[in-house]
Amino acid sequence: MKILLLGGCAEMAAPIIPRLLAEEDVELVTLGDLNEEKARRLAESDPRLAASRVDATDSAAVAELMRQHDLSISYIGPFYRFERPMAQASIEAGRSYVSICDDYDAYLDVITLDEEAREKGVKILTGFGNSPGITQILAKKGYLSMAEPRRINVHWCAGSDEAVGPSNLAHLFHIFNGTTLQWLDGREVRVKTGRGKKVVEFPPPIGRNPVRSSAFH
Repeated sequence: MKILLLGGCAEMAAPIIPRLLAEEDVELVTLGDLNEEKARRLAESDPRLAASRVDATDSAAVAELMRQHDLSISYIGPFYRFERPMAQASIEAGRSYVSICDDYDAYLDVITLDEEAREKGVKILTGFGNSPGITQILAKKGYLSMAEPRRINVHWCAGSDEAVGPSNLAHLFHIFNGTTLQWLDGREVRVKTGRGKKVVEFPPPIGRNPVRSSAFH
C-alpha cells in the first residue's frame, strides 16, 4: 500500500509515521508538504519514505498526487479552509481519504459530498483526530461496557507549551468566534463557544482545570 501523508511535516503528523512504517503491507509513505526541504530531510530516515511538495491551494496537483497512492491522510489546516478542497480532490482522484479535521463546520460541509463519494467508490473519513475522533471511539467503548449509561461528557485540556504554527492559531481564532453543536435536553442546539465554564478534575498529572464549551465536539 502506498500512503500520502498530507502535511507530513506537521508536528501532529510525526507520531503516525513510525506506526505506518511498522505495517508490513505499507510499501511507501510520501510526506507531502509545502516545506519540501523539510520533507526531504525527514524522508532520509527510512527507504520507504519519500517527499513531495504539496500546495493545498492547487487542488488539481493534489488530486494528481493522490492518484499515485492508495490512501491519503491529511493534517493540512486550518480545516475550515482546506478540508473540503482536500476531500473533493480525493473524489476526483478516486482515492480514499482520512483526516484529523476538528472544525465541526468543515465536517458538516464535507458530508454533503457523501453521494458523490459513493458514486466514485471513495471513502472519506473526516473528524478522525484526537477530539473529535479518538474521544468519540473511547466514549462509545465506555457506553457499550455499561448496563445503563446515562450521560457522556468529553472534556479536553491542552498544555500551553504545545507546538503552535499559523494554522493552529487560525483554527483557534476560528472556533472561538463562532458556535458549536451541543446535544442538550434531547435536541441539537448551537452554543456560543467559550461559554459554559466549569472545573473538571482530570487524572494526574493534569489535576483540576477549567473548561468551556468549544467547537471541537
